[in-house]
Amino acid sequence: MKLRRITPPLLEGDAVAVISESLLPMLYWRSVPVLRRRSRELTSLERFVLEMGLALGTIEPADFSAVTSLPPSVLAGAAWRLVADGVLTPDGAGYRVDPGRSVEALTQQAVHRLVRSTADFVLLPRTGDLFVVASEQNSWLRELERKQLAADQRAPVPSELRAYGRAAYLGMRVREGTAGTRGSGIADVPIPDHGDIPLVEDLKGGPGQPVLPGLCPAYRCRAVIRTAPDAGHVADVTLTGSRRRSGKDGEQVEVTARLDGADGLLGRWLELAGHLDDPVAQQAAWRELGLVTERGEPPLSRMRKRGPSAWELLLEGETARMICDRGRMPAEPAGLAVQGEEAVAEVSCSFFPADDEARLLFARDDVVTSVMSARDPAGELERACAEAGRRYGTTLTEESVRERIWALGHYALTYELRRRRDFAYD
Repeated sequence: MKLRRITPPLLEGDAVAVISESLLPMLYWRSVPVLRRRSRELTSLERFVLEMGLALGTIEPADFSAVTSLPPSVLAGAAWRLVADGVLTPDGAGYRVDPGRSVEALTQQAVHRLVRSTADFVLLPRTGDLFVVASEQNSWLRELERKQLAADQRAPVPSELRAYGRAAYLGMRVREGTAGTRGSGIADVPIPDHGDIPLVEDLKGGPGQPVLPGLCPAYRCRAVIRTAPDAGHVADVTLTGSRRRSGKDGEQVEVTARLDGADGLLGRWLELAGHLDDPVAQQAAWRELGLVTERGEPPLSRMRKRGPSAWELLLEGETARMICDRGRMPAEPAGLAVQGEEAVAEVSCSFFPADDEARLLFARDDVVTSVMSARDPAGELERACAEAGRRYGTTLTEESVRERIWALGHYALTYELRRRRDFAYD
């Protein structure tokens, strides 16, 4: 892992981490034939028919009329959807009941049946994440194809995946419950009558170039990881690259995608963002941020994690004064880029005082900030000194603030603050 200092990342709303750069190997398939589970609530008449069928074994029109005083045609009207759902089977003039499905339907007050449909799947081969992308008109997979975004590189696929057919693999994952199909109703992926196709197809190069076995497209991207409503995580990912077969050389395009169900990938990204949990990485962080004084090693006990990619660093007086001597504000936040093999995560660092000397310096710079942004700097100085003193539990003098403003190079403001005292002739 490598660290470098950057501008602190901006985390807004439910964002918890920023991935500024990553390479994303990805396979996807559009309009894959699937079986979806459709549910329908039972009507009161259908419930009565099923209860009668379970009691008698079969339902005859004459028995139905005798019990309900309704004409036999009403039974036919109540039974046709149950027949379509596979709960009843025509048997002569009446109907035979499927006991298992009838009990299940009565228990759930609904019937379920499988219908043929299609779905769009995405597989991230390195992490094994498999999920469904909703096939609406403006889905990001449609955009990926429409904009002809070219892959940045080719990445190797795990060898075990090359042994599968597409439908066999997707169906296995769906039945195991290890595919992100939440809300889609997908129950299975049947193998087509004409036979399966390979899950991983060999990539063909250009004219005269060899076939590349066991590789898949890898897209350059950046991402913001967010907290999902179920307390998990989702990512807003921007895929970037050039347009394939474009008439304009080097034309750049972007496609924005929402990754929901890519828990393995997001886990890796969050692990990278949390790399500062490691004591060796913490030492490197203090050094990269320029917070190591001449006296020795970084104070590791002074780092506290407050989010997946956010840290608090407690500065002692010596460190805070060193920062001030360099013309910087000790409370000014900083950022670190954590570079791994496949991605770069951004970490934000906030600073707080750890002793009385540091509290005095933090308070002084808070006053400097208030005075510099005030419409009446001289009038603000006294009020800001009192407020900062209460907040940090210290005592500030106006003179120390004026000296700090001068040291920061704001000479005109310093003269303005001294004018009432130095030129008060009344």
